[in-house]
Amino acid sequence: MATPLVESRAFAEKLKVGKVYLKLENCRPTGSFKDRGMQLLCSKLKTDGVKEIVCSSGGNAGLAAAYAGRKLGLTVNVFVPSSTSKMMIDRIKGEGAKVEVYGKEWSETDAKARELANSNETIAYVPPFDDKLLWDGHSTMIDEIFNQLEGAAPDAVVASVGGGGLLAGVLTGLQKRETWAKKTVVVAAETEGAASMHRALEAGKPV
Repeated sequence: MATPLVESRAFAEKLKVGKVYLKLENCRPTGSFKDRGMQLLCSKLKTDGVKEIVCSSGGNAGLAAAYAGRKLGLTVNVFVPSSTSKMMIDRIKGEGAKVEVYGKEWSETDAKARELANSNETIAYVPPFDDKLLWDGHSTMIDEIFNQLEGAAPDAVVASVGGGGLLAGVLTGLQKRETWAKKTVVVAAETEGAASMHRALEAGKPV
């Protein structure tokens, strides 16, 4: 389903630019962009014969995996860290997934999820952000923006960065269109205190 692209005069006035548009990914079935890529990845896994998946997540990716799995008839296991809110855990369970709380940090949680997948060849590990099919799925928002702007290339696209899946999807979508790829600047915004991409770029390697 396509999400609305709405003009924000308030942001345009604040930034002193001509026009600002907001892509309302909160209107997706799970409330975020993540089900775009997750549905594509899980569909491919089902075609390959997979019947059960496991995902590690702080929330949104797990919810997207649970949603995609339910739609496709897959058994879904989601591992979340102890910092995950009860509301999010309940939402994931509401999609029919099994939820296990493990670890204080996502890296511990992810290791546990991979451990389950490695111990059982019938269970496929689904990453929350690091997979080309996820990026291809997320890139459909740029396809939609292309249609919504009737092909007019934006000067810039601003995307938040956590794991990098959204940013990779935006870049994938822009690269489908040579004019957009050349003209449109991508601004990646990270949370202060969790700016791993910024630190990696400064170091010239993953950190």
